[in-house]
Order: sequence, then C-alpha cells, then structure tokens
Amino acid sequence: MGARESKSGLSACRFHGQAAIHAATEAARAFAAGESLARDDAAHLCIVIEELVTNLLDHGGVGPDQDIELALRHDAGSIAIILTDPGTPFDPRTAILPDGPNAERGGGAGLDLVRAWTQIVRYASRDGRNRLELVLPISAV
Repeated sequence: MGARESKSGLSACRFHGQAAIHAATEAARAFAAGESLARDDAAHLCIVIEELVTNLLDHGGVGPDQDIELALRHDAGSIAIILTDPGTPFDPRTAILPDGPNAERGGGAGLDLVRAWTQIVRYASRDGRNRLELVLPISAV
C-alpha cells in the first residue's frame, strides 16, 4: 500500500494498487493539515492528487504491483508536487483528449482541473519511469 517519509515541509510516499488513490489522497490531506493550509488550498491539493493517481491507474497503464511515488513540499506561496510512476508516458501539458471530454463520466474534467489549478513545471520519461513536477499556488497563511 504505502510507505511514508516526512520532514518539516516535505512529505514523500509510495503507493500501489487500487488503494493508492485513497492512500495518496489521505497523505495529501495529512500534509495539508500538518502545514496548516487554508481549507480551499487543502481541497485543491487533495483533488489534484486524487485526479492524477486515478488517471495513472485507470488510463496510465500502472499495474497493481507497480509503485507510484508522491513527494510534496511546502514552499513560500506554493506546494511543489512530484509524482513518479512506471506507466505509459503522458505529458499533461500537451495531451489532447482524442474525442474531447466524456460528458457522461466527466472524463477530461480532472486533467482540466489539474491544468487550471497547477503550473506544470516539468515532465520527463526516462528509464521506464515518468516524472511530473507541478506547483500548486496557495494563499498566504
């Protein structure tokens, strides 16, 4: 399921399987509480993490025994998010949904939220792992 390492302002976790969605969201919630984030900022962080991990498992080719790694860091005015996974290469900065959003399932809405709420700093795929770095701007605490 998940392993966690925490230092002041930094949290790193590793998850796998369908429980990864819940575990990653709970890790984001605990991080937000520990960093005393404003309610809306905490909600945005949790939704972004949930959407990213859900997409990895549902669409990204990440298998049940493959690890997804998440690191969160509180910087002045933002939260740095680093997600690494062994799934299919996918750069959310340039991805276009083939048939547009799926109105019945809300498909594409999660990626739109991630793009709207975060700044995608960097994406790379090397040695069978993807690394996505994002920044979530937050209000002053």
